[in-house]
Amino acid sequence: MKRRGLAAGVAALAVLLVAHGVQGAAFFIQEQSIAGMGRAYAGESAVADTAATIFFNPAGLTYLDRPQVLLQGFLLVPVASFDNTGTVIRTPATNGVFRPVQGGDGGNPYGPAVTGSIFGSMPVLRDRLWVGLGVTSPYGLLVSYPASWFGRYDSVKSRLLTFNFAPTAAVRATDWLSLGVSLNIEYARALLRNAFPNIATPGGPKPQGDGRGTVFGTNTAVGFTLGALLQPFDRARFGVAWRWGITHDLEGTIDVTGLKGILRVANEHTTGSAELDLPQTVMIGGLYELSDRVRLLGQVNWYGWSSFQEIRVVPDNGSPPLVDPQNFHDTFGLAGGVEWQITDTVRLRTGLQYDETPTRDRFRNSRIPDGNRYLLGAGLSWNVTEDFEATVGYMHAFVSDATFQRNRTIYPGTPVASSYHFNADAQAKVNILGAGLTFRF
Repeated sequence: MKRRGLAAGVAALAVLLVAHGVQGAAFFIQEQSIAGMGRAYAGESAVADTAATIFFNPAGLTYLDRPQVLLQGFLLVPVASFDNTGTVIRTPATNGVFRPVQGGDGGNPYGPAVTGSIFGSMPVLRDRLWVGLGVTSPYGLLVSYPASWFGRYDSVKSRLLTFNFAPTAAVRATDWLSLGVSLNIEYARALLRNAFPNIATPGGPKPQGDGRGTVFGTNTAVGFTLGALLQPFDRARFGVAWRWGITHDLEGTIDVTGLKGILRVANEHTTGSAELDLPQTVMIGGLYELSDRVRLLGQVNWYGWSSFQEIRVVPDNGSPPLVDPQNFHDTFGLAGGVEWQITDTVRLRTGLQYDETPTRDRFRNSRIPDGNRYLLGAGLSWNVTEDFEATVGYMHAFVSDATFQRNRTIYPGTPVASSYHFNADAQAKVNILGAGLTFRF
C-alpha cells in the first residue's frame, strides 16, 4: 500500500466533513428579531417596527421615523436523542460481513447556545433616504457527541460560527413604495471532528482503537439583500425581499491523529478546501390592521436549497476531487400571527410557523437531527418611555422525528476501504427565549 494513496483518502474524507458541517438547513438562525419571534416571524417582511427589518426587508427602514439602536439576545435550548436502528460497519477484519457498531446512544448532543444581534438606523434625507447597519449571526451550530457513541464515524463534534455585517440603504420612491438594499459581508469559522475506525480490529472496530480527524476552516464572502415594501392603502402593507445565497470558499487545516497499525501512515497534517453554497431566499410578508388595536400578519418564505445537490471537495495534495451526493430540495415556510395593542404602551403578540426541512433520509447526517418543524411563539413589547422600548419573546419548536439511513465509504479509493451504514431515528425539540432593548433618539 502506498502512503500517498491512503493519506489522500483520509484527508479527502476529512475535508468533506467541513462541507457537511456547514450546509445543513438547521444551521440557519432566523432568530434576528425578538418582536418577530413573538409572532413566529409572521409578516416579518412587512412589519418594519424595529431596525431588525434590515435582516428581513431593508426597505422597511423607511417606516422608522427616528434614529434608533436595537440590542438583542437569544438563548436557544435544543434537546435531541438518537435510537440506534441497526448501525453497522464492514472492514477488512470482518471478513466481508457487516458487524454492529459498538457504542452508546450519544445522549443529548446539544448544549444551551447564546446568540445576539445589533441593528442601528437613521434617516438621512427627511422622508427620502435612510441608512442602517446590522450585525448578526445568520448561521451557527454547536453539536457534540461522546467519542464512543455509535454514530462517531459520521460525526463527533460540529462547531460553526458566522458573523454578518450588513450596511444598508433604503429610499421612499413614492408615497406607497419603498426600496432597500443591504450588502452582506459574512465571516464563517468552522471546527469539525469525527472518528476513524481501526480496520484491523477482529469482529469490528472499537472506540478505544479509533483515530480522530479534526478540521478547522475560515472564509469571508459577500452577498446582498434586495427589498421592496408597498402600502396600497392605510390598513394594509406588503413586503418582499430577496436574499442572495452567499458562497463561502472554505480553506483550512486537516489533522488526522491516533490511527494505528497499517493506518499509522495516514496520521498527518494537511490542507484542503470546499465550496459552501448557501441558498437564496425569497421572503413575502403581509400586514392588515383590523382596528387601531389589532392587526393580522402573514408570511411565506421560499428557500432555494435545490442548488445543494452534491459536495465537491478538492484536496490540496493533488488527489482527485471527492463527490458526495446531498439531494437537498427547495422548501417553503408559512407563518401566521396576530398582535394586540392592549394599552397605549403594551403590545401582545403570538404566531405559528411551519418550517420544512430540505434534508432526505438517505442523505441526512448526524451533525443535526433535522426534521420538519412547527414553531409557536408569544411575546410582548413595552414602551417604557417615548425613547425606550423593552421586548421579550418565547418560541417552542416541535420537531418531527427524523430518520437516518446514511451509507458512506471510509478510506475511499484505498485497499482498506470500509463501508459504514448509519441507521438511526432521532427526536428533537427546541426552546428559545429572547429579550431586546430599543433606544430611539
